[in-house]
Amino acid sequence: MFAKEYAKALYELALESNSVSEINDNFKILLDGINENEDYMKVLTYPKISNSKKKKSIFDVCKSMNKTFIDFLYVLIDNNRIGNVKDIYNEFKEIIDQNNNVIYAKITSASKLNKAQLSLLANNLSKYFSNKKVIINEVIDETLIGGVKIVADGKLIDLSLTNRLESLMNQIE
Repeated sequence: MFAKEYAKALYELALESNSVSEINDNFKILLDGINENEDYMKVLTYPKISNSKKKKSIFDVCKSMNKTFIDFLYVLIDNNRIGNVKDIYNEFKEIIDQNNNVIYAKITSASKLNKAQLSLLANNLSKYFSNKKVIINEVIDETLIGGVKIVADGKLIDLSLTNRLESLMNQIE
């Protein structure tokens, strides 16, 4: 729950300074670095290292980044929340997407869909979800036989042949 509060506070600060995109980019760069070097997160969360040393480390790594973002990281260090930076970023990204009317759709199909099929799906999903921009993540699952399964905005739309066959079998029984 606190991750959402921190993300919301950062988003509001970013809006005030017209730096939402820049801070989002800074977040991605920092998280990419953390993912490449997991020991860095261990240093930032190690209780025997002083907050001032952790802040110096953040400054050394992030000195070319947005000042609001760096100050935000300092607050996370002071509040012993720096270990939750990934969760906070996920919430921050979700706020950005909501404000930009973007949703993500996971499209599962038996084989790779061509560009025309993906475009048609994106257009239809956009209409279904009140003209939101749809970003598709395609997944191949050969057990589907045919059709697609769509998970978007917390909803499952199962248009797979497997589902249709199971439904038909249930009607026969």
